Amino acid sequence: MIPKVAIAPVLIIWFGTGLEAKVLIAFQIALFSITLSTMVGLDAAGRDSMKLFHSMGAGPLDTCFKLRLPTALPNISRA
Repeated sequence: MIPKVAIAPVLIIWFGTGLEAKVLIAFQIALFSITLSTMVGLDAAGRDSMKLFHSMGAGPLDTCFKLRLPTALPNISRA
């Protein structure tokens, strides 16, 4: 794993000190935070809730959109 501080100078060398480098560095920092928060939130749905959904005949898409995503929203909004 490479620290963000080490990648920033490389991006500045490649893209210069213009807007592109600044946007790319900000995107990189935000993407990691949002992705990690989303993954933690999607795993927050309890095993009992997952078992209940499966026993009621819910498919993978129903489980994702009706259980896991609503459970993950508080974590996603904190990112």
